[in-house]
Amino acid sequence: MAPTMCYSSLNPSTIAFSRIPVKKELPLDASSPLVSYNSGLGCRTGKQRKKVMHVKGEVVEAPSKKQLRILVAGGGIGGLVFALAAKRKGFEVVVFEKDLSAIRGEGQHRGPIQIMSNALAALEAIDSEVAEQVMRAGCITGNRINGLVDGVSGSWYVKFDIFTPAVERGLPVTRIISRMVLQKILARAVGEDVIMNNSNVVNFVDDGNKFTTFSSSIVPQIQVTVELENGQKYEGDMLVGADGIWSKVRKQLFGSKEAVYSGYTCYTGIADFVPVDIEAVGYRIFLGHKQYFVSIDVGAGKMQWYAFHKEPPSGVDDPKATPRCHKVLEHPFSLIMDGDTTSRSRLFEKNYQSLRTFTHLQ
Repeated sequence: MAPTMCYSSLNPSTIAFSRIPVKKELPLDASSPLVSYNSGLGCRTGKQRKKVMHVKGEVVEAPSKKQLRILVAGGGIGGLVFALAAKRKGFEVVVFEKDLSAIRGEGQHRGPIQIMSNALAALEAIDSEVAEQVMRAGCITGNRINGLVDGVSGSWYVKFDIFTPAVERGLPVTRIISRMVLQKILARAVGEDVIMNNSNVVNFVDDGNKFTTFSSSIVPQIQVTVELENGQKYEGDMLVGADGIWSKVRKQLFGSKEAVYSGYTCYTGIADFVPVDIEAVGYRIFLGHKQYFVSIDVGAGKMQWYAFHKEPPSGVDDPKATPRCHKVLEHPFSLIMDGDTTSRSRLFEKNYQSLRTFTHLQ
């Protein structure tokens, strides 16, 4: 039996085949992907003369498939990577970012970011050219010694081999890159036409139960509407909340939840300093009692450092007293500089000019 093609209203772009017998002598032309057949064959009794009518074939256009429109709240690293992936898959994407200057300014406050081998491989799968730009701009640390050391003596507890597993699996080697540089690369790839500046998402309405008729089919209508701080509204099929630790999207989805202080405050900075063992060591984590300190090479003759110290929340230094972070940092710095007090003094002087303090929340 020859198959005939039937239009499926549930999926207009899919050809469904039914097992209805058609006379072989019919001049069927099935070379077109979509053919509409109008057969005049009716019910007949055995005494009736069998009539065969020629079937007229005509090409019909498949209804264009509705392109999914994805709204992304937040143009940070997470939001931009998602937007890039969705764009490369052919989706229409709109990114709402409250302040595009954060692309330049975020890194000033939060420092470089380490991108592990698996994350680089994921970025390669999304966009190989973007991944190549990121890897060229980054500083390789995965091919050096990295690990935990004693916060008093500086002796190694454990060394992490993050090079061999990556190479064995054909993955890129771990790198450190400036957040500002990373965000600029991602924003350029996503496109200025996709990212809306001065657009702070403050609310959204879920209209997922609305449907409309489209080419004789029932299809979902606009499913979500976002509202910006300036009152403007935008519609889409999906909303992705990438708006950070104080996400308004998450708050509306799951309700308000108070942040819990972890008990630790983080001090961080970037120093113009090159340790004597820079060729051998990528980063070291100095472990101590209720505190730890990290020193990591970020390239271009600079070292990023950050220290977690257990202390009460919302602490404020007495302007006349020695800052708390001085006490926290002095010994780790002496281990890194191997007793060079002159360099250590200069390092403190430079870092206090741009020292950042963060309260660590869970």
